[in-house]
Amino acid sequence: MKQKKENHALPIINLSNYFGFKATEESKKDVVEKWYDAFSTVGFAILINSGVPKSTITNLDVSARSFFEQEYALKCDYSLGRYGDGGYTPIGLEAVGRSLDPALFKNIDSTKPDPVESFVFKNGGSPPDFQPDNPKTLIPAVKRYWEEMESLLTKQVFPLSAVSLGLPIDYFNKFYQCEGGKLGNNSLRLAYYPAVDKAAINCRARYGAHTDYLGFTLLRADPMIAGLEVLFPDGNWIEVPPISGNAIIINAGDLIKRWTNDVWNSALHRVKTTSIKTRLSLVFFTGPPDDAIVETLSINGSPHYIPVKVKDHLNEKIQATNV
Repeated sequence: MKQKKENHALPIINLSNYFGFKATEESKKDVVEKWYDAFSTVGFAILINSGVPKSTITNLDVSARSFFEQEYALKCDYSLGRYGDGGYTPIGLEAVGRSLDPALFKNIDSTKPDPVESFVFKNGGSPPDFQPDNPKTLIPAVKRYWEEMESLLTKQVFPLSAVSLGLPIDYFNKFYQCEGGKLGNNSLRLAYYPAVDKAAINCRARYGAHTDYLGFTLLRADPMIAGLEVLFPDGNWIEVPPISGNAIIINAGDLIKRWTNDVWNSALHRVKTTSIKTRLSLVFFTGPPDDAIVETLSINGSPHYIPVKVKDHLNEKIQATNV
């Protein structure tokens, strides 16, 4: 009997088939099954019809590009000198591949700094986040985008995840709640890849192979420039084509893998250099509050991991990536 050939494309999940007013019991069941299958195999999916306005995405894209296109010295006014503390990180301070366990990933070149700039917001664009005044549209765009991402999490991602794992529908929503109404340990990373010369194409990664550290990541990849590659379970690196409109890529991080007792996958992914042009990604990382203790769910036999404090798990990863 022939083995089933793996489908080398990210699964597409139409959220309106579960949350839309025309959703049926059959369509809801189909979405739940696709959700579980996506995270238990490749660990990635493409979300469509989420309700995130395209204008919200476009406004942040335009504003972020304007910030990164400024002179280097002006951007460094917002730098704390290391990655992970928020603010601006210039090229040369981060090597994301160093977060991998070298004993498990011996063939991954993780030593070189990544040729990427970034700006990280950890408080939704409000103080104590840095407040760049050029362009003036940046902070309002960040705040609006942050609101949409948190809404997507609480109203769609968390309930679907809970239902597909056989948990109470409010399981993740309750776990992520902080005092004062803040939602978890979330951050928004604007990742800007400057233009390169032709010699760099297919020779140097723009962002090294890595897994994400915490919960679900909501990614808006550059809609014009390819680069994102995902390692599929059969060992093949597969390029994700550019996605236009308001579609959002979602993937599970290391904490989700640990939380679900390895039922769901935190997949290796990277950004390859496929064009000499600039490239911009909007990356919304999510996680429970810093002091939350995550205990592995007993949904795949006995727990494979001991309980861990979220802050300790995250700090170990970030410290390894700083050059």
